[in-house]
Amino acid sequence: MPGPSLSELCLLLRNANPEAWEAFVRSFADYTNEATLAMTDAPADKILITQGRAQQCRALLRLFKECDVPNRKPTPQ
Repeated sequence: MPGPSLSELCLLLRNANPEAWEAFVRSFADYTNEATLAMTDAPADKILITQGRAQQCRALLRLFKECDVPNRKPTPQ
């Protein structure tokens, strides 16, 4: 039997400490930006790896920002 979804757990954490949650999301947004920029500097043989990393960061950031949206669907890739 599956436990709570990642969105549900994020919402619990956000509700428990909104200020810390917002600081975490801002920090993760910075990290996501760095991951996206790293893709532009990656050597040709690493582009797909860094692209996948940046896409995953963007998907997680969206989940973190929208954890309170009911029945949220995962980001299509």
